[in-house]
Amino acid sequence: MAMDWVKMQLQLAFSQPGCPFCRLCQDAERSYVLSLLGERFTDGATRQRLRSNLGLCHTHAWALQAAERQVCRTGMATGMVYQELAEQVLESLVVYLDQQPPAPAMAGADTAVPQPMSPWRRLTQWVGRRWSSQRQQVTPYLPVLLARLTPAAECPACEAATLAETAAKEWLARFAADTEFRAPYAASDGLCLPHLRGVLAETSDRAVACWLVENTAQKLRLLLHDLSEYLRKHSWQYHHEPKPAWEQASWIRAVGFMAGEAPPAVEEYIQRARCQAQSGHRQQLAKADIDTVLPQPSSARDER
Repeated sequence: MAMDWVKMQLQLAFSQPGCPFCRLCQDAERSYVLSLLGERFTDGATRQRLRSNLGLCHTHAWALQAAERQVCRTGMATGMVYQELAEQVLESLVVYLDQQPPAPAMAGADTAVPQPMSPWRRLTQWVGRRWSSQRQQVTPYLPVLLARLTPAAECPACEAATLAETAAKEWLARFAADTEFRAPYAASDGLCLPHLRGVLAETSDRAVACWLVENTAQKLRLLLHDLSEYLRKHSWQYHHEPKPAWEQASWIRAVGFMAGEAPPAVEEYIQRARCQAQSGHRQQLAKADIDTVLPQPSSARDER
């Protein structure tokens, strides 16, 4: 049953444009991101893993934001998750600052008669005391802070994509000998170069490797022909010739083959919202004290 399901998933990916492995990885990433907006959002183990990982990676954090805006038309789930994470980071920063002892005062500094000393010697003594104080006070606590500000494991969405990619490589090698399976793959756009490298590196069957290489070479010749025609027809003397869609998209297909399929782009809405927020935030900081604008997390307030 599992084999039939994986085979169906691969054949479905073959029917979509672009590298089928890229599509499978993106589907796995999107499924995980969407699950965070559903039942998994309230799952304690998932929330704990997000806390230990400090959320998602750069790409998938923005994918979560875009998905919630598109699906839910709001930012409640993402806002609640990242409020919790931001409070966790702020608590670590506050704890680090609380662990720093105050700068030692010089004994008798107010009553002792200062001794004549050259400016250079005074400067070197001050730098020496400062350096020694910092080594004694800051160094023991800094590694702990850095550990708290570093994700403990891989981004969960990235891990989901990696698992999907690994499974696809294994099952492709199993199904490659099936003539019924080769037909839909031959009709697809084939693997991109990064995924072709990965499959060939793990394939021990010489016949499967030759079949994949031969099929990729055939598709690449067609791509180069279409790209050559696309470039040629941009010249004035040939611009009147028909321009079919496969030629017009050839430069995009070439990038997809060499680098992998493009991830979902960040929406222009994000850029506009950030610019407006930045302008308003600067005005807010100019009128208010920083401690009132940025309150401490509840856990840090309770400790104090």
